[in-house]
Amino acid sequence: MGVATLVAPAGAGPVSNTAQPLPSPSSTSGTGGQLTAPKPKGSDLPLECGGIPVKIVQSFSAVLPDSRTPVTVVDAHCDSGTGTPPDGLFVLVPTGTPGKARIGATLITEKQRMTVRAMGMRPDGSIHATVDTYSNDTVPNCCPDVHETLTWSYANGNWTGQGVSANQASA
Repeated sequence: MGVATLVAPAGAGPVSNTAQPLPSPSSTSGTGGQLTAPKPKGSDLPLECGGIPVKIVQSFSAVLPDSRTPVTVVDAHCDSGTGTPPDGLFVLVPTGTPGKARIGATLITEKQRMTVRAMGMRPDGSIHATVDTYSNDTVPNCCPDVHETLTWSYANGNWTGQGVSANQASA
């Protein structure tokens, strides 16, 4: 499998890979030994909302082709009610406890000032997102001037792409 690349705006942070193993299917209970994709509602997403509720904008569940691990990809932001709050894009992985999930990877942080317009998973397991963002910090939040498609690939327990941060899931 080739490595997909991520085109990120200038100043995007470096990739940080911190692999964490998923529980083995034999350690699950109440699911017949099968891990199930986490539910996004009620998940603890690492957004700095200052008491404002988190809004899940869109999500999808899929199974990683190589490991057969079920994941849920979540696009969310602070529900400010006004303006265009920046999104965070997260991969939720099962913990082995029914109804519990953890962040397997943070693909986009709110500090990157991106709005996810569309997202999906390709047959090879790579995640892609079409985003609106800004060419520099002086562009107002109302008016993103950069439109691009970002892609992350999963291999050997890690997501690769320039915007990925800690809490990588290993399958």
